[in-house]
Amino acid sequence: MGAPFAIGTRVRVMVEPRRGHIRTPTWLFGKAGVIESCHGSFPDAEKIAYHAYGLPPVPLYLVSFDPYDVWGRDLKG
Repeated sequence: MGAPFAIGTRVRVMVEPRRGHIRTPTWLFGKAGVIESCHGSFPDAEKIAYHAYGLPPVPLYLVSFDPYDVWGRDLKG
């Protein structure tokens, strides 16, 4: 499976609250970021956590987020 998102593409994290093991931090739900790189495709860790095979493989992306978009304009540090 090829990577559906190109480097530089602006993406938004799905708002998909679920119970159990998920790989996406809840504080990123609904936040927009930019694809920085794709590290290839790997077995789906969320499926493996529930003793499934993790197939088909899913792309693993590095996504950058503007800290102000994630934490707000009052960010200090």
